[in-house]
Amino acid sequence: KQWLAANIAPLLAEGRASLASTQRAASEIGRRYHGVNDRECRELKSTLGGMEGSKAGRVRLPVFYKMALYSHWRFDEKVDYLRTLGALDESDPKQPKVITVNYAMARNNCLESSGLYAICCRNECE
Repeated sequence: KQWLAANIAPLLAEGRASLASTQRAASEIGRRYHGVNDRECRELKSTLGGMEGSKAGRVRLPVFYKMALYSHWRFDEKVDYLRTLGALDESDPKQPKVITVNYAMARNNCLESSGLYAICCRNECE
């Protein structure tokens, strides 16, 4: 909300939205929002990285769920859903782990603007 007020409100002529000013605002949202999304992605990756145990790129499932108490991230996906995302390491069935990169890059962390378009974390390997 604050980002929209600071970045888009100045584009609207005299506080009213004409067709031209609305088109300009929509274009600017698309142009500028990637910076906000990149910061959010870095924060998510940093939070996940801070939870990693002895196995790099993995977070024990109980630790993953508990982190929701200490951050604004929800971390409440069910085991079946994490498995479907390819974000669950069950190589040790007694200690399942979340695969951090697969979780961070999953579609559930994207901002869906329509059925055809979503803003997701950048794949740093591409």
